[in-house]
Amino acid sequence: MARRWGVWAGLVAGASAFAVCNAYSWYPARHMAAGYSPAWWQAVAWELFRWNLWLPIAALVMQLQDRLHMRRAAALAVSMLLFPLLHTVLLTALYFSAAPPGVVTMFLRYRSFVLFADFLSGIVVCGMVLGLAHARRATRLEAQLARAQLDALRMQLHPHFLFNTLHAISALQTEDPETAQRMLVRLADFLRLTLENSAVQEVSLRREIDFLSRYLEIERMRFPQRLAVEFAVDPAMLDARVPNLILQPIVENAIRHGIAAKASPGRLEVGASRRNGSLLLRVRDTGPGLTAPPTEGIGLANTRERLGRLYGTASRLSLENAPGGGLEVIIEIPLTMGRGA
Repeated sequence: MARRWGVWAGLVAGASAFAVCNAYSWYPARHMAAGYSPAWWQAVAWELFRWNLWLPIAALVMQLQDRLHMRRAAALAVSMLLFPLLHTVLLTALYFSAAPPGVVTMFLRYRSFVLFADFLSGIVVCGMVLGLAHARRATRLEAQLARAQLDALRMQLHPHFLFNTLHAISALQTEDPETAQRMLVRLADFLRLTLENSAVQEVSLRREIDFLSRYLEIERMRFPQRLAVEFAVDPAMLDARVPNLILQPIVENAIRHGIAAKASPGRLEVGASRRNGSLLLRVRDTGPGLTAPPTEGIGLANTRERLGRLYGTASRLSLENAPGGGLEVIIEIPLTMGRGA
């Protein structure tokens, strides 16, 4: 809290110093103009109101950028007009309410041109604030992706998962050396792909499915008679962009709690389809489903937070009991097509 107040104090001090310098840049020349005689303190007061008022407005812009995830050109254009207009209106109202009555008439007569200048300069300021908000968001996403990758690797190297995989490889060395070798290769591929694209936020659905297939191949070797996997992915969606490492934690959770917990065979379904302008990702298992209000673990909580950072309110993550039994996790994100990793 003290650090936050320190930051705000520094911003106010900086804005105030800039305001005084800005007043000095125009006041002497305007003061010498015939019939123009505002006091120095009135000029400084105007500039102080003008530049310090941008601080709460800039904070509002950054909050809206975080919550609404304004990326479309139309939303940015409207913001760069609306917020400068808001600033000019509030500036005029606050200054006039604080100034002596005679100053208002003098201002309207000699300084009304500044309102338009303030609006134009506000467009530049608002553009800088939006750029700063975008840079801050990108920095947060990079840090979050790194955390997600470490979380994913930690889950992959979960002692239970790694012990059982290595134990299965050891047991198969004498019974089925070819399967043991294949499992070892898949484990190496899986760990390699976990760490690849460390600086990439989004990958193609094709690559995400490929990564998931390596993981599921290991799990099918561990549960040869108990785990059946079905992919229902629309081929037209394979080039859609999805968050890197978004499906594996959900699938692992489904296997751990929905398949491995049962002695009888189970089935896992992974689907991807288009609905209007959104991409739907579905992971469904044939486990016990939800018997109480769902409690999100670290994996699901991080996934939900990451979706919010990437897509704002345009994303959705839900857990619900599937028809016929089992649990279905649905992720909905804006559909963006592209090629590459």
